[in-house]
Amino acid sequence: MTDADDAEATGATDDGGPSATGVTDDAEPPATEETESAAATTDESTLEDLLATPVDPAAPFAGVTERAPERLATALAAIQAAVRESPSVADVAYEYRRAFPADPLVERHGDAYYLAVPAHVWPEFASATDLDRETCDDCRRVHAAAFRAVVGEQPAADTDPLVLVG
Repeated sequence: MTDADDAEATGATDDGGPSATGVTDDAEPPATEETESAAATTDESTLEDLLATPVDPAAPFAGVTERAPERLATALAAIQAAVRESPSVADVAYEYRRAFPADPLVERHGDAYYLAVPAHVWPEFASATDLDRETCDDCRRVHAAAFRAVVGEQPAADTDPLVLVG
């Protein structure tokens, strides 16, 4: 019996088509708790790598969104897009400076604004951009890393770092 006869007898095909069981050779195995945990670990290690990346003060997220897990890259872009949909990032920074008791602008480099905002601002971004808590927390960590890399320290305990680029 030849290999072709074996394949015909079992229903297998060389082209990745269905076998006798109806399963293609290139089908992905179903996700399990173990594979989902491995994916989360990969996301976490990728996030740690991103947090350690040197930051260009004028372009704090350059290169980050290209290397971030898709959900994080999408969320980071959504936050920036939400601000850009306002009249401008400069206008948002100006409004924050007027609305909050302490001036949130810590530094500015070109179009990048490094802000220390009250704790309620991040949940508002999460709500406006439909971010789940885990993704929002990851975004906060990326913003905090960029802030720390440029400013040299974290903001006061009652504020959160927010980096807006416009």
